[in-house]
Amino acid sequence: MQTHCDQCFTAYHLPEKNTRPVGCPYCGFVNDGKAKANGHGPDQSKTMLNFLAGEMKGEVSEVKRLINGKLPSLSPGHEILVEILEGDKKGQKFAVRKPKISVGRKGSDIELSDAEVSRRHCVVAVFADTVILRDLGSSNGTMVNEFLVKEVVLKNRDRIQVGGTVISISLRNIAEVH
Repeated sequence: MQTHCDQCFTAYHLPEKNTRPVGCPYCGFVNDGKAKANGHGPDQSKTMLNFLAGEMKGEVSEVKRLINGKLPSLSPGHEILVEILEGDKKGQKFAVRKPKISVGRKGSDIELSDAEVSRRHCVVAVFADTVILRDLGSSNGTMVNEFLVKEVVLKNRDRIQVGGTVISISLRNIAEVH
């Protein structure tokens, strides 16, 4: 059975007749909410980011209301432009033509050699014209326009800080580039 991770949006296969919860192969998150009890997934007590009081009571965040169970999808003819504004790779630009990109030190779509960046730091997912950034329980957190965030709806050219690296992400129409 094919499923997707509610945390990082990675699609993965669940084995048939599986009775135990299976964590995401990318971030370790278990979708059934038993991640802490099973020892799977990131240990939130070891990060700077914890659930807000309202989320503990089952309230739904703005981001969750916007995506409402949808899978990431990039509009035809569009791409995500990632630009490194500060850090080791300053000035580099990456054009990505898929609806989800991961940012981290190793095994990510955008690999940064910054020691303050977690191996799996954050993920950016596009839902048509809405761009979502979600921190994946990183050690040092993710900042957007100098605010520490767990998840946020991005606007074009927002400044995203992961460790000592600052990037900007925007959606662009491929036809306008060429």
